[in-house]
Amino acid sequence: MKVAWTLAGSDPSGFAGLQADMRTFEAMNVHGMSAVSAVTSQHPDACFGVSPVSEKDFRAQIEALKEFAKPDAVKTGLLNTEGLVQIAARSLSSKDAPVIVDPVCVSSSGFRFADPATLRAYEKFLFPVASLVTPNLPESVEFSGQEDIEKAALYFLDTGSEAVLIKGGHRVSDWASDYFSNGESSFQLSLPHVSVASAPGTGCTLSAAIAAACALGHSIADAIVLAKAYLHRALSLARPCGSSLHLHHGPWPVPKEHFPRLHKGEFVDRKEFLQCEERIGFYPIVPRAAWVERLVEAGAKTVQLRIKDLRGEELLKEIKVTSEFCKTRNIQLFINDYWEEALEVGAYGVHLGQEDLPNADLDRLLRAGLRLGISTHSYSELATALYFKPSYVALGPIFPTTCKSMRFGPQGFNTLSDWCTLSDVPVVAIGGLRCEHAAEIYRAGAQGAAVVSDVLEHAAPETRAKEWLQKTKEALG
Repeated sequence: MKVAWTLAGSDPSGFAGLQADMRTFEAMNVHGMSAVSAVTSQHPDACFGVSPVSEKDFRAQIEALKEFAKPDAVKTGLLNTEGLVQIAARSLSSKDAPVIVDPVCVSSSGFRFADPATLRAYEKFLFPVASLVTPNLPESVEFSGQEDIEKAALYFLDTGSEAVLIKGGHRVSDWASDYFSNGESSFQLSLPHVSVASAPGTGCTLSAAIAAACALGHSIADAIVLAKAYLHRALSLARPCGSSLHLHHGPWPVPKEHFPRLHKGEFVDRKEFLQCEERIGFYPIVPRAAWVERLVEAGAKTVQLRIKDLRGEELLKEIKVTSEFCKTRNIQLFINDYWEEALEVGAYGVHLGQEDLPNADLDRLLRAGLRLGISTHSYSELATALYFKPSYVALGPIFPTTCKSMRFGPQGFNTLSDWCTLSDVPVVAIGGLRCEHAAEIYRAGAQGAAVVSDVLEHAAPETRAKEWLQKTKEALG
């Protein structure tokens, strides 16, 4: 099992602190180990006091953890003395694993944990070793002195932290949006705001979920997306316990209604692209109109034209010929990349990669009634794609592929199944697929299988296409 550490305070009521961390680690299938930094006397309505452990004992706990198992990720929570902050920073200075710093300053009940010297120690010692700092809005202002969220983010980056996530749950809005920046890129993650009177431990749970996802090998961006989904589900299913609400800690994956949307700038609730009129199913991707005609004659109902070696008039002519042919036969034709040409010829739809989204006029495509497919390779890319409410999302590569150079490793059927659980639009599998995989592709929940070399490089492409169509019919009916 992967291992995550938490260096945090103990909450005797079990709602927050290392107790919440350990529940989160367990739910996300990560073994949790802890070093207790402080013993608090609190419950959700009040904090009566906090007693930091001795520096000797805190250091000894960390050394014991190191001797037993190195962490795959670490999160820090309540560190309420300058000395404890320095010990944590020194023990994590090698940066052998991602370090998630949750700078706990004030309890949910309003008790202040950190004095000015401790805040300075965070800034001088702990933030410089952090892979990610996760302050909420009040903590962000406390440290940076900035009300503006982007200026506050710059403060944390200037201290040496690799990235910052400023949690926006304290803002009064229909949408709960968190702001991320690593100095090179920034984005926001949004989900409908869950209105609860009292649910302590949300900050601990979010940072612990990020650490757990990092321990499982996910990037910081993907870990944040997964943690946001985990917390939203935890809040939505929270149950009464005493005078408060107990967060729900359940296994991954979460239902699709809890998966966030990733966007640049302020959140806009966009209109949906039209869905395909026919189920996608067998979905060949071909380089020329002649290939489209051959596979349509073999029975294909959805086809993608992906041209890489034509430009200008030649490109437009090939797209136009293909589009006119498909219109006469009611074929769902998607044009890869060339959205302006697709608009000009009135194609059925467009397929875009993540790198194409910023430059494409998606509103024009929407108004013109074209369908939209978007490639995804990671959870953060899925969250980006779903923000635009496309006709479908494609996940790949499922298996290694020689069709194009990929910076993402093979996803496999388990990830495909996750995608189908998390996505509220149809999912298309792509990458290294063979006809023998058809049953498992559809069993995972995919609505389509995008195929390239298994057909184009086959000795009898039309025969192979018919085999795919038969397998698809058997699986989908």
